[in-house]
Amino acid sequence: MALLECRHLQVHYGGIRAVRGVSFGIEEGEIVCLIGANGAGKTSTLKAIARLLPSSGEILYREERIDTLPAHSLIAKGLALVPEGRGVFTRLTVMENLALGAWHRSDAIEADITRVFDLLPRLAERAQQLAGTLSGGEQQMLAIGRALMGRPRLLLLDEPSMGLAPLMVQKVFEVIRTIAQEGVTILLVEQNARLALETCHRGYVMEGGHITLMDSAKNLMTNPRIREIYLGS
Repeated sequence: MALLECRHLQVHYGGIRAVRGVSFGIEEGEIVCLIGANGAGKTSTLKAIARLLPSSGEILYREERIDTLPAHSLIAKGLALVPEGRGVFTRLTVMENLALGAWHRSDAIEADITRVFDLLPRLAERAQQLAGTLSGGEQQMLAIGRALMGRPRLLLLDEPSMGLAPLMVQKVFEVIRTIAQEGVTILLVEQNARLALETCHRGYVMEGGHITLMDSAKNLMTNPRIREIYLGS
């Protein structure tokens, strides 16, 4: 049973079709990536799944159609998005940002904060610091930690390495792998195709709003066309 399934997903911006009848699925426990050039429709696909963009077609999460639901209702169902650009609340502290990640919950969140701080110890050091004063890498960690406060079963990550120094990119992806090992299913959009494929089980290639290729990450890494266009070799 697929945890997430998109059927003939389409996203329009006025007269422009950004996503053109995309169909794919993700099994529970997988890390799956969408790779492709800028403008291929990757971010639009994630935003449609998270209900931040209107779309047509069907989106099923745990066999329930969610394409007619409001975005805020998905968090309680276990689906969370870490957006491109991080989207942290810059005038709130790290702790306040994390608490907002659990806004829909009525139970105690202390254990979850401890879990986030264990996973991301730099956030613990900056717990009372305003999010706007953090480095780009720290803000990315905070955005991931905030999403984890909702206890997601499916985590959507949009360009987590964007604008980060190479060392911080490696740290972010170490965190992503750890989250996956803890049982969270991940759908990853990432411009760094090599790093994405090194991290994921499977990958989909998007071009011009279509999925043009799907294969295991290992096979995509050795595909001559993918190596030439996306891996620079």
